Amino acid sequence: MIGIAIGNSVGLDIRGALHPYNQSPPVISGVGIEYSTLTLTSPGTWYGVPVITYTYQWTRNGLPILGATSTTYTLVGADASTNVACVVTATNSVGFSVASSNVISVISYPQYLINQFIIRVSNDGGFYEAESCQLAQLTFLNNIL
Repeated sequence: MIGIAIGNSVGLDIRGALHPYNQSPPVISGVGIEYSTLTLTSPGTWYGVPVITYTYQWTRNGLPILGATSTTYTLVGADASTNVACVVTATNSVGFSVASSNVISVISYPQYLINQFIIRVSNDGGFYEAESCQLAQLTFLNNIL
């Protein structure tokens, strides 16, 4: 009888070992408006032996965002008018692979330019009213005026 031994220099059996490979891509969700939070809802489906661990890197227009390495990312002003995604790296003792999530396009909060407004101050005896013709820019957050 002839046998075949598979191993390495210290005699560990590595039969069936396989570096990670991606079967379905990661998925992110959230609203693409600056200052909202995006979440990695699934790292994707991976196969590999032995056990796989994951790391995350959020990207803006395909480039890494410094310090953005968790499963959530809060959009900032620099993300406006860009595309944000999350790259998942799957690693085991045999190797690693990467896969990118879907892309979310980010927009700014709407800003409205007002060319005239009225200031009304009330007191015990009534109210004072003053008109202004100065330009004022207001940002409406979360649809609250």
